Amino acid sequence: MPNKVSQIIRSHKKILLVIPLLICLVYAPLSAKENKFSSWQADSPQIQFEKEGVDDQIGLGRVFVPMMTKSELEPSYDIYQNGDVVKQNCHTGRSVFLKPGNYTIKLGSSEISKYLIKKQITIKEQETIILPVTWTSLVVRIIDKNRNFMRQPYEIYFLEDYNASIGMEYSADEDEPDERQQTWLLPAGFYKLIKYGESPKTFVNFSTVQLGQGKLTVLTIVMDRDANVFVGSGILPEMSKKLKAKHWTRYTSLDASFNLTSNNATEESDHVYSANFIANPENNFKLDKFPYYFNSDQELSLGWNKESNQDLRVNTNSLKANAQFIYYLIESLGVYSRVRFEGAILPENYYFDSTQDSVIRIHADGTSDTLYQIDKVEIDPAIFPVNFEEGFGLSLRILNDPSRDLKLNSGFGLSQEINDDVFEQSSNIKSIFNELENVNLSGIEASLSGDFQVTNNLTYTVDFYTLYPLDKDRNQSYRFENSLSLRLTSIFSLDYALNLEKGESKDWLVQKHNLSLNLTFISF
Repeated sequence: MPNKVSQIIRSHKKILLVIPLLICLVYAPLSAKENKFSSWQADSPQIQFEKEGVDDQIGLGRVFVPMMTKSELEPSYDIYQNGDVVKQNCHTGRSVFLKPGNYTIKLGSSEISKYLIKKQITIKEQETIILPVTWTSLVVRIIDKNRNFMRQPYEIYFLEDYNASIGMEYSADEDEPDERQQTWLLPAGFYKLIKYGESPKTFVNFSTVQLGQGKLTVLTIVMDRDANVFVGSGILPEMSKKLKAKHWTRYTSLDASFNLTSNNATEESDHVYSANFIANPENNFKLDKFPYYFNSDQELSLGWNKESNQDLRVNTNSLKANAQFIYYLIESLGVYSRVRFEGAILPENYYFDSTQDSVIRIHADGTSDTLYQIDKVEIDPAIFPVNFEEGFGLSLRILNDPSRDLKLNSGFGLSQEINDDVFEQSSNIKSIFNELENVNLSGIEASLSGDFQVTNNLTYTVDFYTLYPLDKDRNQSYRFENSLSLRLTSIFSLDYALNLEKGESKDWLVQKHNLSLNLTFISF
């Protein structure tokens, strides 16, 4: 009896050991299958096909090419038979019905044949082919250091082939309504991304990335907005998560720095020091859910400087806030309203090089103040000057595709410039300061902004704003900025900028031209 009991126990132990093994054998392939598509924004191919829910067609078969992101963000593909195109501009994530026979599918983001993905398929009646994903996908997002999105041109090269560009593209400014990053479909491998206009062999303004077969990669490039150069790049999980649909977004940041320097280069016992402190908190709220779009930014910049034999001075002092709301009547046309505020927090002084016997401040009402034996004078009180702008009207997205973007806003605009106790130094006598007048304008406002990839080596950007005042005593003001960038060869590029500006302060049209021929030659 004890032997039978021990045999039963041993057999049960074997069963208990086998059960976990069977569970692992059953669920491991399922888990691996799910992990295979975990980088995708879209569902797995089988789920995509089932969700499409399109019935078979009599006498035809079909092919289904899966999408990794969204169909409208991925390039279309063509289907050939015996060398002739039989289906053009087919979309990923959608079934394509074909007569029985042999076909060739060509898909990809490049116009160069060797970088296209080519697949041979055989279509049979009433059968479906879900094309295995052997290619790779890439999404490029360009942001500044405060994580604000930027619309910037860039190029992609295969890392071992600098002779021909795979393609040029603009990143999307996702802070703007209905802006989405395009998806590259490429063969798996190593790639180099460069700032448009740089040599493909450049050692600056570039990033490299390895793209794995069947994977979606989200590459983030960080740019210095002022210098317009790359300052960082890489795969950031938090940026990949943001590809998922999310209507409300919020971003808050605080940049602060303190710098202290000291030296005795002039005299051994005389240590000259300088201390700087800068703080820059920023906040952003955004709603992007059709037909509603709302974007609000608030930014505060404060900075102080202290040097030997000087008092504490303010060197950065601004508060900015703006909000824009658009209600879209249709996908490309909406009604907008906007509010903008710009002011200061702290009072500001003008500092003289030496003590002045007298300084005169002349107020707008004709009265004046005379100050004696001073080396500084207050020219801006706290809060002022204050600038308000309000506007409402129609917003029209004329063009919106990867190579062209053009947006027009037009409506009624108002602006108020409040200059209470705000003074400006006289251009003739340095010891006289005149109070600036308050300016109130209202009229018709219009803005036009866009960028165009004219050819694969030529881009053009334009930004125009004007306010036509209803007050006949006021002049129309406008700002017109243009820039052309032409890549002549892999080592030569030509840039030209023309900026025109007309405002209240000058009677003439201010013109600024800038022409530059750039040479970059690297031998290796």
